[in-house]
Amino acid sequence: MTLLKAREELPEQIAIARAEVERQKAMALADLAERRGHAIQNLSRNVSESRSTLEGQLGSLGSNLSSLESTNVHGKSAKRAKSLAMDQMRGGMNQIRAALSDLDQQYSR
Repeated sequence: MTLLKAREELPEQIAIARAEVERQKAMALADLAERRGHAIQNLSRNVSESRSTLEGQLGSLGSNLSSLESTNVHGKSAKRAKSLAMDQMRGGMNQIRAALSDLDQQYSR
């Protein structure tokens, strides 16, 4: 190969190399977008499953609390025990509500 021929082919080789770089860049960006899409779908699915579980627990505690509230008890120690149990259930419900709020905050990030 002569120096003259190399000079003539150099612009074409540069154009081919640039086109290949752009093609690989486009493929990498498409791959990244696909992976990001899968990650967002997985995150959304996990959040939805967690939310469903937490809401189920909240509903169950609410039902148990309502049932306990309607239970008649007699005696000072029984009333104290009922009150303590209801306070614990309400505390658990507040923790679940806080967990739901945290879940929403984490998902929005």
